Amino acid sequence: MYENSCEYLERTRAAVASLIKVTETFREPLYREDPPVIVGHYRGASDRDERIREWQGKNAARIARWHEIERQYFDNAFSLAAVCGALLQIAYSAISAYCEPVDLPDNLALPLRTGSKPSQFYRGREVNGLPLGLVVFAGRNQAAHVDEGMPANKLVREVFSAIASGGPSLSGGESWDPAFDLRNTRVKHYAHNVVALIGWTSIDAYEQDMRSMLGLT
Repeated sequence: MYENSCEYLERTRAAVASLIKVTETFREPLYREDPPVIVGHYRGASDRDERIREWQGKNAARIARWHEIERQYFDNAFSLAAVCGALLQIAYSAISAYCEPVDLPDNLALPLRTGSKPSQFYRGREVNGLPLGLVVFAGRNQAAHVDEGMPANKLVREVFSAIASGGPSLSGGESWDPAFDLRNTRVKHYAHNVVALIGWTSIDAYEQDMRSMLGLT
């Protein structure tokens, strides 16, 4: 490991920049055009179905193009998840190596103890009601143990639950994001969803967050 966090960021910068560039390359098909969407008010089910069939007929070519774009994206989903997992690992390693455990709020609704090693990650800007560091912690751990199925680590499970519901205070509410639901059988790799959520689409965005969490700003 490097002597200090500043050197760590400098030495890993090229790797991080390359990983982010690859993630954006994989996502590029989704940026080519807006997906076809129909929005309207209907007098009933039959009116709705008729209007949708009419819309589909008029937009058949555009719908077909978007299906092809989706196919290209999902063909690369495993590779995208692997790349994003590597990015989260680099961030995780920096926090683990250079940050100290912190005192936690008394009313924290997560299985996290003051002074424990995971408390190192209780830092950074808020993301869905959670500190960014905890989102990195959970995303990296799910990616590293993806073949084990449901994470054994209770903190990881509860962080994902809080993300899916919009924050710890909303756990169990009606709003629920399937992109972060660990029970979702259609999703195995969550790293790309985590990286998209935190917005690391450029090396500048990544370094701004990391420097803040590492106390370099």
